Amino acid sequence: MGQTGKTLLKLEKTPLFLHFMPSAETDGNQRVKTMDVSTVTNLVKDFVVGAKEEAPFLKAIAGQCTGVNFRPTCALIMHLTGESFSKIQDVLNHAHSSTTQIYTQRLYSQSLLQTKMKNFQQFIVDNAQSIKKSDNLFDAGHVGVDEWINCDAQRIWFNDVDVIADWIAWETAINEAKDELFFSNPRRWEAYWEPRLLKYQNMLTIVTSTDMRNARVLAKKIVLPPLS
Repeated sequence: MGQTGKTLLKLEKTPLFLHFMPSAETDGNQRVKTMDVSTVTNLVKDFVVGAKEEAPFLKAIAGQCTGVNFRPTCALIMHLTGESFSKIQDVLNHAHSSTTQIYTQRLYSQSLLQTKMKNFQQFIVDNAQSIKKSDNLFDAGHVGVDEWINCDAQRIWFNDVDVIADWIAWETAINEAKDELFFSNPRRWEAYWEPRLLKYQNMLTIVTSTDMRNARVLAKKIVLPPLS
């Protein structure tokens, strides 16, 4: 590979595409060079055109794919890998740094939402496969009962261990994810998750120690949807 190739492979951010060329020397090594940006772009375009028949969803971008389509992806990757806003600004050719910061933060928020939506969809699919139906087609599986907490006409069963287990599961999940919930969406945290956490904590203070102990065992088996 030669010294240049070894140096490239030791980089923290190794280029995705490398060009290996036979060396004129007799040692059998190969010279390694990075590829021009335009060459990489052409490779992607050619791949899209060649694969559109086997993957019909690529037909929408075949022949129309340009570098502009990848600007958001490149900016997000640079942000996630710790690049400075000034360097991202140069790549995006923004006139003002504030524009770059707003643009990058919006991309980051969108990526978080898309990831959470994907996780929630997977949660629905996984649980749909395990749901059992009774003869009258009503759901006979175990369903969480925590949503009634926001109802004005609350009726609390302090001796129902299953309900208490749901409270414990939600209280634990929200408490463990509170930092992530706050920083990803401060407004939603203050308006929704924080009041909900306090309600669970307050109700659990009234539960007897025996019911609490039994409910904790059940709470470990409860699977909750991703928090967002």
